[in-house]
Amino acid sequence: MSADLRAQDRDDFVGRVIGTEDATPLEFWVGVAPDRFLQLDDVVALQRTPPGRDPVMIYGIVSQVRARHEGARFDSDVFLIEDGVLPAEVAEAAKVLSTRFEPEVFVPPLPGQAVLKAEGDDRDQALFFDRMASRLPAGLSRDGQPVFIDLEFLDGTRGAHVNISGVSGVATKTTYATFLLHSLFRSGVLPAAHNAKALIFNVKGEDLLFLDHANSRLDDTQRDRYAALGLPASAFTSVDFWAPPRRGAASAARTPGRAARASPRSRGHSRSSAARACCRFCSPTRATTASSTRWWSTTSRHNCSARPSRSATVRCRSTASRRGPSAS
Repeated sequence: MSADLRAQDRDDFVGRVIGTEDATPLEFWVGVAPDRFLQLDDVVALQRTPPGRDPVMIYGIVSQVRARHEGARFDSDVFLIEDGVLPAEVAEAAKVLSTRFEPEVFVPPLPGQAVLKAEGDDRDQALFFDRMASRLPAGLSRDGQPVFIDLEFLDGTRGAHVNISGVSGVATKTTYATFLLHSLFRSGVLPAAHNAKALIFNVKGEDLLFLDHANSRLDDTQRDRYAALGLPASAFTSVDFWAPPRRGAASAARTPGRAARASPRSRGHSRSSAARACCRFCSPTRATTASSTRWWSTTSRHNCSARPSRSATVRCRSTASRRGPSAS
């Protein structure tokens, strides 16, 4: 990629480094060309050749975009400008946070240097995708390009942590967590994914009780977004559900003649036989240990004589439902 005087003729040209704001190795501002635009999270690149050194590629990501009148002094000038009384021009500028220098010569870009939209290999270098041995699809950027995370920082090789933050109730954190599990199991990046299991503790109602059902609202546009990540737009194929009955429910009783299923073994406690059930509408499994009585139910083995509707509190599944990992 070359940033010469004819860079503005390129399709990926977006603007030039401005000289009215300080440019540092950590951040700089780009004046957006009149017929171009930049949005938050766009990835850009430019080239600078320091004296006596090889060219340095500087990559960054847009963190802020502003637009303002040049030539106006007061807020009220906007009315005079729109009426043609005062001369002024609208200027857009984008703040860029540097992400990578290649090679690592940490110099600031110079005012006037051409800035290009990073695409293809340049984008991979800007976001360090080129150094990821195992790239886990994590979603799409605002411009529809795939975003990856390094599996080695998730599977314990170099780290094992994911932080999903946002406003409670509206940020779709739980939705994204299940999407990330879907990506882990179906992208082919995780070795022996067929032997992997995920355990989800549901504290948010009953939406997660339908993970094995296809999304009826998924349209072709969303399917194409999955395809761009190399993922199938499908439900989880092997799921077990375990839920306690409602307190005081009439169905919270033993089911005569059913096979026993014990609770997980606890240290110092022995397993005992108990009746099996599937959901809070059926008789729950009662597993008694030396110190406590535990009530559980599972939709994996269903014995309902009357199935509730999908609007009911907990759905039931057929006896033909197969067993499998918790969510894979």
